[in-house]
Amino acid sequence: AVPKVQNLKELQKELEREMARQDVSIVRLGDASIASPFTCRQTSIFPTTKIIQQGRCTLVTMLQIFKIQALSCLTLAYCLSALYLDGVKLGDQQLMLSGMFSAILFLLMSHAKPLNTLAPNRPPSTICCSYMVATVAGAFCLHMHL
Repeated sequence: AVPKVQNLKELQKELEREMARQDVSIVRLGDASIASPFTCRQTSIFPTTKIIQQGRCTLVTMLQIFKIQALSCLTLAYCLSALYLDGVKLGDQQLMLSGMFSAILFLLMSHAKPLNTLAPNRPPSTICCSYMVATVAGAFCLHMHL
């Protein structure tokens, strides 16, 4: 049995050298990973609900950012075309400041934290659903009306 154990140790060392050459990272017990809530040794499902809360928070934040970006593009295109018809053009600095301001707002919005409780209804799973299109169109009509 000793030669087999020696062969296993040599095989393990050879495998570790091969993985070091390929720069493959191994998730070891205790390392933080996306699978950690599912490999937790606790008897409750608390870690799994935390991962779902974080995922929903990220999804809702990104959907909100996409909605704001779409609304911003629509209103800016309308305003620029209306100004162009009057013979007015915005300068490069004005457009750059507008873009920088919206980028800073999106950065601040990306620091959203999840709620303490998990909502019973799920957020939309795609950008191109009727809810998203209707809210962007409604907000655009509201902006144009005011």
